[in-house]
Amino acid sequence: MIEAAARFERVLLDTSVLVSFGQAGQLFQLVQYLGERGSVVLDVEVEVRRLAAGRFPDLKTLALLRWPPGGSIALPTHLLADARDLQRTRSRPGAGPAENRGEIATVLLAQHQGALAILDDRLGRDLARFRGLPYLTTPQLAAEMVVAGATDEKLALRVFAAATSQPVGPPDVAEAVARARTALGR
Repeated sequence: MIEAAARFERVLLDTSVLVSFGQAGQLFQLVQYLGERGSVVLDVEVEVRRLAAGRFPDLKTLALLRWPPGGSIALPTHLLADARDLQRTRSRPGAGPAENRGEIATVLLAQHQGALAILDDRLGRDLARFRGLPYLTTPQLAAEMVVAGATDEKLALRVFAAATSQPVGPPDVAEAVARARTALGR
C-alpha cells in the first residue's frame, strides 16, 4: 500500500527532500502543503543550514518562511544510543562524523512519534522498511501534492528530476500521480 502524507498528523523530512524541492523552486509549495504537520529532526536542520550557506542557497527560504513551525525536533535521549550505534554500523569507512545522521534520526523519531518519514537515500528507506515504518520518497510526495492541487505535473517533474539520478519524463509523473490518487482514495 502506498502511504499518503495527508493521512498523518506528523511528517518528518530528510535533507534530500528539502534539497530536491529547493532545486525545483518548490519549497514554498512544500511548506504550504505540509504546514504544521511537517518537521525535521535537529540533525537535518543543522545539515540544511550548512547547505544553505553553501551549495544550496535556496534552502534559506525555509528560514524566511519560519519553517518548520516550532523549530526542529531533537531526538529523545533514550534514542540517542540507537542513533549512535546505527551510524557507526552504517557509515562507510572514512566517512565524516555527520554522514547518515539525518536519515537515521528521521527514521528513529518518526517511529517514536508514529509519523510518516519522507526519505530518498537507500539507508533511510532500508532502515524504515526494516522497522516497519511508513515512508514516502520525494517523487511520491510531489505526486501526492499534484493530486491535492498543491502543485502541477510540470512543476512536479522538476522535483522528480532533482530527486533522482535517472532520466524522468511526464509519463513517470503521470504514473506516480495515478498511484497517489489511489493512495488518497480519489
